[in-house]
Amino acid sequence: GYRSPVRPAPVGPSVAIAVFLGVLLVWQVPAVLDPSVRSAALWSAQIACYLVAGILLWLQLVGSHPFHPGWDPVRRLGLLGCALSGAWLVGVALVISSRVRYPAFAPGPIGREMDQGLAGAIACVLPLLPFGIATFWCFAEWLSKDEDDGQLERASEPARPGRPPDQDPISSRS
Repeated sequence: GYRSPVRPAPVGPSVAIAVFLGVLLVWQVPAVLDPSVRSAALWSAQIACYLVAGILLWLQLVGSHPFHPGWDPVRRLGLLGCALSGAWLVGVALVISSRVRYPAFAPGPIGREMDQGLAGAIACVLPLLPFGIATFWCFAEWLSKDEDDGQLERASEPARPGRPPDQDPISSRS
């Protein structure tokens, strides 16, 4: 069937990581997060922001037809490192904080401090799943690209004189 042509993602890699980190950090400010506990509209806006930021970043990491990532696989690994560092920064800040950052969250059976520490641990661990998948994807694409480049180089080498190409050890390397 017909497939539409490949085109760049809606925003570039630098904008995608800036939006992702900005959304991640802004929604962790207590003055912004606490009111979302009492407002369904604000809570929905938070979820929408996370979703849009995540999609923009994902399109730069692995792409999705018809969108193609803006950078090569090696540079996308750096993009992944920045995104994961931002998530870890938020998580570690919650874990090591000696005071409760979000007073609007009602105390539960484990207490606010323990709840905050648990939230921080989840913020550190949960991103490993999608970012791990994206890391594997980038490594696989990088290795595949290098293998394709090597095959192109070997295909452009002339066969040695006096031997048929299928018996020539240089041109028959794989």
